Amino acid sequence: MHISFRFIFSLITLSCATNANATFSIIAIDKETKEFGSAFASCIELNKKESNSDSINKNLNSFIDNQLVVYVPGKGIMNLQGAVENVHLLNKKAKELINNDAKNAAEVINELIQYEKENQIATENLWDSRQFLALTFDPMENIAFKEVYTGKNTSNISKGMTKETPDGRFIYVMAGNILTGEDVINALSTGFEERTGNLSDKLIGALQNVRDLNNIGDSRCINKNGTTSNFAFIRTYKGNDTLKSYTTYANSSDQIDGIDSLISKYQVN
Repeated sequence: MHISFRFIFSLITLSCATNANATFSIIAIDKETKEFGSAFASCIELNKKESNSDSINKNLNSFIDNQLVVYVPGKGIMNLQGAVENVHLLNKKAKELINNDAKNAAEVINELIQYEKENQIATENLWDSRQFLALTFDPMENIAFKEVYTGKNTSNISKGMTKETPDGRFIYVMAGNILTGEDVINALSTGFEERTGNLSDKLIGALQNVRDLNNIGDSRCINKNGTTSNFAFIRTYKGNDTLKSYTTYANSSDQIDGIDSLISKYQVN
């Protein structure tokens, strides 16, 4: 399914010049510190004359924080990817569902899909072209619930996976579409597991492992110039606070890898 980015960013005053399917990402919970996080990479194209402006960076961050990432303090986190038409409506509904203490991750996803079907959020059956990553948390029992959904029409190659670290401290979900192969998701998992440090460090480690393996990632950027992506971000939260918030974007023609840029920004800060 291909959706114009012009439609997506009309919601945040951007005009874009390519098709839209948000690509590969990971979300995680640290049960010890009660931190939540998301890391993401994709291949997109904005108008070249606008791509380095402050307004574009501001609007990209708005798109991430109000549409792609769902965070409810202390209760859960989601990434909404694949087809992203009208995803802001799903983001709002997902927050409502997570706020219901009775909802685990699978219930949130199932009810989100049902909500889209019943309310005709898009002109087509876009739930078949979406990917949802969900983690919900019960602080009283210190239990995290994990789930991933990949629609049957999500662009090839698509894969989702839910896991936890051997010590049970970190619970995480990964998914991607328009991939070079399923090894992208495996690389995210290996990078997350092997990286030491806090939740932010481990999320960066997941993306870095994709970069280090070479020639895997978003197939659009790989096929165009050999980069994993040209757009990447990380967000981590604890309670009502945002702990880390970094975003990078470059025109795909510039041959700048989005994950490389994100790692550099993370290391400097």
